Amino acid sequence: MIKKFVIKVINFLNNYVIFKKIFNQIKLIETYKKVKIHDKNLYLLDTNFVTNYRIKTFFNKEPETIDWINSFKSNTVFWDIGANVGLYSLYSQFLNKNIETIAFEPSVLNLDILVKNINKNNLEDKIFVVPNPIYKNCTFNNFSISSREKGGANSNFGEISFTRNFLMKYKTNSLNFENIMKIYGLKSPTNIKIDVDGNESEILQTLFSV
Repeated sequence: MIKKFVIKVINFLNNYVIFKKIFNQIKLIETYKKVKIHDKNLYLLDTNFVTNYRIKTFFNKEPETIDWINSFKSNTVFWDIGANVGLYSLYSQFLNKNIETIAFEPSVLNLDILVKNINKNNLEDKIFVVPNPIYKNCTFNNFSISSREKGGANSNFGEISFTRNFLMKYKTNSLNFENIMKIYGLKSPTNIKIDVDGNESEILQTLFSV
């Protein structure tokens, strides 16, 4: 009841130019949460309950992944396939090991947060972003998204062999490993994280075909 009343008041005030400008400015305010890593501050954009959850569970959601990244040797080439908002790509740059990090994230929703997180932490010259899905071949197909929330998961590229409710989709082009290295001149990865919620087998096919 209170929520409906507040919404009605906001909608009423929104009819007046001065209040509309104020509300628009409030929408533009972005809140970053601080995570302490090795006596340094990592800043992560907190826009909704999904990003908030990812920030709160940074160290305990997948502690084995954190331990694995901690084990990287100096000059590692780290491919973060399915980077989402960039938690592990960002973390890899806080280890002082001269790690070359490539973040693969095709979701336009997550890509927005990923790039903002990279820039907020002044890592735009350290993390290379590839906004294309990795697939068994280079082709145009549907990239389907199951959540309109930024930071969401369970997206899929190409043929869908499982049941999932997708809310939106768009056509885009995929890349395979051989194509990626030819086009971008990237070094072969020494460490790869794959978290793509469904296309793992296609990615592994293209990886072992190189």
